[in-house]
Amino acid sequence: MAVALAGWLAALALVLAPTTAAPTTAASVSFDAPTASGTLGESITFSETFVAPSAPQRVELLRADTSLGGDLVTEATVTPLGGGRYRATVEETEHVLPNTTIDYRFRVRLGGADEAGPTASFTLQDTRYDWQVRSGQHVRLHWYVGDTAFAERAIAGRELAFLLLLGLLLLALRAQGGSPI
Repeated sequence: MAVALAGWLAALALVLAPTTAAPTTAASVSFDAPTASGTLGESITFSETFVAPSAPQRVELLRADTSLGGDLVTEATVTPLGGGRYRATVEETEHVLPNTTIDYRFRVRLGGADEAGPTASFTLQDTRYDWQVRSGQHVRLHWYVGDTAFAERAIAGRELAFLLLLGLLLLALRAQGGSPI
């Protein structure tokens, strides 16, 4: 069982490994500021306009995902605008949770080298309620009914549950002969 768990963890580490390869700079792409727009329950459109001396081989949207420790990569649709200008667009149709902030940028492959554009952030606002946000050490709470005392009690309970679950996972790992590090 410990061998299966170790194998599973190793496979998971490979899948979730961050994209650490730094893009090589072609220094030939000039980026405008990226934009994103969307409303809750509908698609989010990410776009970037850039100037390049020739048509790009590939353009990708990179969305930072701290839960994975790397970037989610989606190939963009590229539209030539004339005069060496191009527009890259990605329409995200997957469900995104309300009040989620997405850090993103585009990467252009040109002549075998990659160049990443500027990073921007987009928050998918849920305007149906007057949301309040409060964070603990491991938990973030979004709520719209109740006062801050309610939020503090809710966070304290979730923090305790998190620590109890962490303790149970460490005990299970040790029971199988594993090491928590």
